Amino acid sequence: MKRTKRNNKGFSLVELIIVIAIMAILAGVLAPQFVKYIGRSRISTDIQNAQQIATAISAEFADTARTTAVAEQTITDGKAKWDGDTDAASTARTQKEVFGGVPKVKAASGNFKYSVSADGEVTVKVGDTQLYPEAEGNWAK
Repeated sequence: MKRTKRNNKGFSLVELIIVIAIMAILAGVLAPQFVKYIGRSRISTDIQNAQQIATAISAEFADTARTTAVAEQTITDGKAKWDGDTDAASTARTQKEVFGGVPKVKAASGNFKYSVSADGEVTVKVGDTQLYPEAEGNWAK
C-alpha cells in the first residue's frame, strides 16, 4: 500500500490566535500615543495659522499705510472686510483676500478672532484664548 504524504500548508489555529493577541496588545499600547500625536499636530497647526493671520494683517497694514486700531474681528466665511469696515464703498480687501482663504480651527471649536491695537500689535485668539503673540491655555507649549 502506498501512503500519500499530507501537505499541511498554512498556520494552525493556535498560531493565528497568538498573532492576533500580539497585534491587539500593540494596538492597545500605540493607540493612545497616536491620539496624543494627532492632538499635538492640531495645536501646532492652529498656532501656525494664527502666526500667518498676524503676518497677513501686518503686511496689509504696511501696504495700506494704516495707522488706526482694528477692533476684534471674527473670521467666518471670509466675505467681511478685514478691518471691520461695513461701508459698501470701502476699498478694504475681504478677509479671504488678505488671508488667502478662511483658516479653520483644528484643536477646538470656534473661529479665529483678531484685533490690532493702536500701536499696531496684532493679537489672534480662538474664543477667549490667545494664540498670538504668545499661546495660552491648551495651546501653550
